[in-house]
Parts: sequence; structure tokens; C-alpha cells
Amino acid sequence: NNNNNNNNNNNAAPTPSPHTPASTDEAAPSAQYAGAGDAGNSQDQLKDESGVEATPAPRDQDIASSPESAEPAQQAADPSPDPTESSNSVAEEAPEELEQEPEREALETEQEGRASARDVPLRSRRGGAGDLERWIDQDLAEGGWDRTGITPEMLKLGQATGMRTFRVCILDGKVYGKIVATNKMRLRGMSRVWYWVWSILEMLEKYGKEVPDVDIVMQVEDLPKVPKVQKEGKKSLDSPNQKPWTIGELDNPPPPIFSPSKSRGNLDLLWPLWTMWGEDVVGAGPKTGGFHDPPWEVTMPNIIEAARKSPWKTRPNKNAFWRGAARTSPARDALIACSNKPEYRIDASSVQHKLKLGKPISAVDRVQSRYLVYMDGRTFSSSMLPMFPTGAVLFLPKSPWITLHCRAFRAAGHFLPFDNSADAVCSNITNSIKNAEKDLEKTAAIGNAARDWAEKNLNIDMQRQYMLRMLQAYAKLQKFKPRKSAGMVQLGWADVYKHVKRRRNRAF
Repeated sequence: NNNNNNNNNNNAAPTPSPHTPASTDEAAPSAQYAGAGDAGNSQDQLKDESGVEATPAPRDQDIASSPESAEPAQQAADPSPDPTESSNSVAEEAPEELEQEPEREALETEQEGRASARDVPLRSRRGGAGDLERWIDQDLAEGGWDRTGITPEMLKLGQATGMRTFRVCILDGKVYGKIVATNKMRLRGMSRVWYWVWSILEMLEKYGKEVPDVDIVMQVEDLPKVPKVQKEGKKSLDSPNQKPWTIGELDNPPPPIFSPSKSRGNLDLLWPLWTMWGEDVVGAGPKTGGFHDPPWEVTMPNIIEAARKSPWKTRPNKNAFWRGAARTSPARDALIACSNKPEYRIDASSVQHKLKLGKPISAVDRVQSRYLVYMDGRTFSSSMLPMFPTGAVLFLPKSPWITLHCRAFRAAGHFLPFDNSADAVCSNITNSIKNAEKDLEKTAAIGNAARDWAEKNLNIDMQRQYMLRMLQAYAKLQKFKPRKSAGMVQLGWADVYKHVKRRRNRAF
């Protein structure tokens, strides 16, 4: 894996200017696989994840001539990179438990995304097609930090944002932080914090002095925390009292915060999901569901091995498979309601670990299905990441949510888009399957291409490389010398083990 890591970096294309508008010239999905009322319309593919039409821009000449730029859709029967979002390593979609009016905040975030989608380039390219690092420059530029730099005042503001926010310093290869276990943090939050600390410690072990000194703010709530339009209190989106950030100016700049997700209406910087290392959830386990698969470093190779032993055309389940928490979205409820009805090709049921409801299916065992379905819940679902390497054909709808992994996967294009409107989701998927089965070889190639792409781009070494490259770019923007804030102490493996249930398999 380390060799793959180095090779990927050496082959990277020159970094474009973060201010150069990125191409939105996406390949349309094959009409053969378009579901009812769905992606057969090429004009539909010029919409972003919020459903807002994007204005196509000419493809950059250097990108157009790159062999990697043409790779994804052509290898896999031209599925469209329907630009959208969500990600990770769990056995099924655990219910998202947000204490702070999740439906309202999620709706606000989606509305922000719809309002501002035209302001953001569809994607920028830092390297070849589909790698995680491609958007680093764009993400930093969107917040204006490439122009203003990053100041201590921004970090103080970021540290006071949200309910599960913490600040970490990396100084001379050591990690320092002040992590306070508030009541809100304890509610599913503490293990998330410590598994992210785990990720930083591993990165330091692997890269040593390559990791720069940085002072960063991170937050572990599902929802992003840096809207493009600054909120004052809890006023509505239409409130005239909202004060916009002065992006790119020091008058009122937004704070840089690392989060698990963002939307088109947010400026958060992305970090790999904590579930790649773990999350300790009460009641979760192999017999009940929830976050119980091994760490990604173990789970992903196991999925790849199982997928290669289960050729797509020999898989016993020929229907579209989905498991997760019901009552978190109308589309999920609709999918479950039509499961196993003879007129539909749907295999869906609810699995909720707290209620001990349903039979969980591990990430590895999902390689027995030809088709997998992804659905958002209240926000993104971390169940998406382990779907990518299964070799199954993934049905992926539009979404307002952007995570590190799904953003890259959508750009690669190895999936079938579909309309997940509650009144049509079952018929859309069924019709798409019928169309796909007119050419089994071509359809199987979609799943195989997704598996191969994930093996190359989503292994644990690529996560660590992204973290390193992001922090290196971030460090160059710091307008101060990082130092420990008041109350910060050094954080090491002994501190992590006091707060999480897992133990790592190896040290570097």
C-alpha cells in the first residue's frame, strides 16, 4: 500500500490554480441504463446534487488530453458522474441521531446548497481522475483562506462554533489538544473525537517530519458548520439580519473547520470519516447492526477479496439490496414498503440496532448482491463507503451532502443514477435493472470498475495521504506560528485507548 501511495503521488498532474473555474463537462450516463423519469436526459446531468442546473464550461485542454480524465465512464458503460454526495465502513445504515432539530438544520443546509450552487465550480482537479486530493485547493479557495490566510482569530471563532467542536495542534510531530467531555459531546460524540485523534497519530507515525506544524479546529457533528451565509443565532434563512462572511477579506472572514461533510452552501473542510477507524455506539454489534465492522484498513481488503471471489453474474441476489434505518427519509420508507413485491426488483428492510430490529448484513456479505442502493437519511449515511469496493452496481441518487469519498466516487462515474422520489423510487430502480440486464457484460463492468477504482483510491493509505496533503496546503496559509493554547496537553495512544473500545492492529 505504501508503494501505491508513492506511485499515486508521483503520477499526479500539475496542480491547477485554485481560482481557475473547473470544468463541468461531465459525461452523460448511458441511455440504456436510465431509469424511468431519470438520468436518460443528458440535460439532467448538468445539475448538481441539489438539483440546480450547472452551467457547462469548456474542458481544460490539459485535462481533456489526460488519459485518466476519460477513464471512468468509458470503462464502465458510461455511467454518469452525477455530481453529488455521502460515505463509510459500517455494516448497515445506522440511524443518524442529531439532538439539535436535525430535520430543520438539514433542510436549511440543503436550501443553502440550492441557493449557492451556481457560485461553486463543479469540481477542480488536483491530479488524475477520482483521487481524493483533487479538491484541496478549491476547498481552501472557496473559504477565501488562500487570499486572507488563516489567523488565530478565525480559529477562536471556529472553536466556539457547534456543540462537538475541538481544537488540535500538531507541533514537531506531536499532537496537543484540550478535549472537554460536555453532555452534548458524550452523546455519540466522544468516540468520534478520539478516533479522529487516532487518525492523526497514525498519520504522524507514517509521515513523520513531512507533517507540518498546524493549529486546526475539527467538529464531529453530522451537519457542516460553516454556511456561506453567516447565521446569527437561530434566525431563519430569510432573516434580513443575517450578516454574510466577507470571503477573501479580513473584515469578517469565515472560520476554517474540518468536518465529515459539507454541502454546496457550506465552506467546511473535509476530513475522512471517523468510522474508518471506528465509532463506539451503544447496542451496536454483529447481531444487532450499527457500527461494528472492523477498521477500514481491515474491512476494505476483506471486501475486495470477497468481491473477486464472487463474479457479478454469479451473485445469487439479483434484486437491488438495501438495509438501514427507516423513518429517516420518505424514500427509505417507500423502498421498504415495496420490497419483495413481485412487480419490483427490491430487497430492502429496516435494521435498527437500538431496537434490535432486523437482521444486519456485514459489509463483506453484501458482495452476494448484484445491485446495491444508497439512500441518505437525515443527512449523509456512512454506509456508502463500504459499498464502493463490493463489485456491485451501485444505485446512487442526487444528494445535497458532500463527503470526501463520495465526491471522488461521483467524479469517477462508476454508478447508475436514479430518481429517489418517494412516489417513484421502486419503479425507477426496477426499470433501470431491466434495462441494465439487456447487456450483462456491460453492466458487470460498472461494478468491476467501481471495485478497481475504490481499491486504488480509497485504501487507508490514500486517506492518510489526503490528510497529509491537506495539512501541508493548510499550513502554507497560516499567518502565525502554531503553539499550544491554554489548557492543551499532549495526546498519545494511551489517551486514545482510555476513550475508545478498539485497539489497532499494527504500528508503523
